[in-house]
Amino acid sequence: MQNLIKKFVTVIYYDVNTLQLKHHVGEFPVQEQGRVVIPKSFKIDKSIVAVCEGENIPLELEYSS
Repeated sequence: MQNLIKKFVTVIYYDVNTLQLKHHVGEFPVQEQGRVVIPKSFKIDKSIVAVCEGENIPLELEYSS
């Protein structure tokens, strides 16, 4: 059996229902080439913006008009 390598990452995404920018910190499997694999089940109702290595908490910014 092949060992499954995982990487601790932060996924930044938009919730397609609310259009809120959100993030998820967790472990995801990694391909042999080193690319993180985000499962289809996680992608439901999300539009992924970025995948960052480690724990990265986006700052909440208030934009002025």
